[in-house]
Amino acid sequence: MTAQVTFSESVVVKRFSAATIATAALNRAEALQAAGIATPIPTREDDRTLRFPRITGTTGPDLIAGLPDLLSPLLGLNRLRLPSLGLPQHDPLLRIRPRLALAPATVARLAQQQVTRLPATMDTICHGDFHPGQVIRDSEGRSWLLDLDDLALGPVEADLGNLIAWLASQSLRDPRPLADRLNDARASLVAAWTGLGGRTDHAILAPYMTLAIIRRALKRAERRDPSLLDEIADIA
Repeated sequence: MTAQVTFSESVVVKRFSAATIATAALNRAEALQAAGIATPIPTREDDRTLRFPRITGTTGPDLIAGLPDLLSPLLGLNRLRLPSLGLPQHDPLLRIRPRLALAPATVARLAQQQVTRLPATMDTICHGDFHPGQVIRDSEGRSWLLDLDDLALGPVEADLGNLIAWLASQSLRDPRPLADRLNDARASLVAAWTGLGGRTDHAILAPYMTLAIIRRALKRAERRDPSLLDEIADIA
């Protein structure tokens, strides 16, 4: 889902393509906060535009040093059941499918192979685009979950896999092979998640992780940086 986003010192304004999408975004935020998930609650500017209070604090790469703070919103999210929201099933190829023409044939086949290893349906909720920029740790120590546009029914492994891929793809100066970077990121993340009391199905974490790194590689290829895509093609 795309929206036009503008920022000011105290407000984030999102203008959606349709009023129904804006209403759904408002409903998601209100439902999650009512269920105990810290997320900014917007107000309507018009039928397609929402104004979110801007939360200040630690976010992005600065949260990596404290993985439990980064992961804590996922723990609450994964335990929720909110059938009234009518969330769609998570589509693991949502951001990949439009870009597959950029991928070598081996990488395109690898993506399709991973999908066959995933569960067909789920009733748990996943964020859908989880990375360090989607969480803010405020001065009172509360972790806020942002950007609920891709919220869907899916396993927490989809979010964990996306975060592992983010961590592994940030190490641009790390000379180690991609597989080693992914394994290290996975070990650190699973240890932190388990320490919080979370559970992981390793049989589906691996394909979600692979799909997430393919997605990031394709996004870079769009920006004329094929280096990560080349690394994946070498091990595909």
